[in-house]
Order: sequence, then structure tokens, then C-alpha cells
Amino acid sequence: MTLINKRIGKILASMEDKGLDALFITSPLNRRYMSGFTGSNGFIYLSHNKKLFLTDFRYIEQAAAECPGYEIINYGNEGLVEELNNAIEEDGNSIVGF
Repeated sequence: MTLINKRIGKILASMEDKGLDALFITSPLNRRYMSGFTGSNGFIYLSHNKKLFLTDFRYIEQAAAECPGYEIINYGNEGLVEELNNAIEEDGNSIVGF
């Protein structure tokens, strides 16, 4: 188990304790801690069912290389809010922390 996966496991357990279905990570420091991504643009949607890394077209290749285990989403086509809403709806979650 990698260090990132251990961190994610701890976060998921903490989310259960707090009654959260999912977490939306926006802070660059927290993003790097949870994914290893070193670029300047990206967001994480994390639930028990999904690990999404959302970024624009400039960072797709970098995110794919630095964020193993994450589904990489280019939010440029739909927009960040739309992609996040889609993820929440598909995941069936109602309480998302950030």
C-alpha cells in the first residue's frame, strides 16, 4: 500500500465519522498530500466509490503520470461546476465536505 493510499484510507474513515458522503479538495497543499500532483491547477473529488482528479487540458498528462489510481477528468469541456455536479449525481451522494 502506497503512502497516498494510506492517507486516502484515513480520510475516508474520517469522512464516515463526520457523516460525509464525499469530499471536494481545493487547497493546493491538500491536493498534493492526497494525490502527489505537483502542478498548479487541479481539484479532487473523493468518495468511497470514486477518486477523481479534475483539471484543465494543460495538466491532463501530468495528472495521469502523478496521480495513479485517480480517474482524470478534463473539466474544460463542461466546466468545473458541471463536472463536479455530474460526479456527485452519478455517485448518489448528498453530503459533500470541502
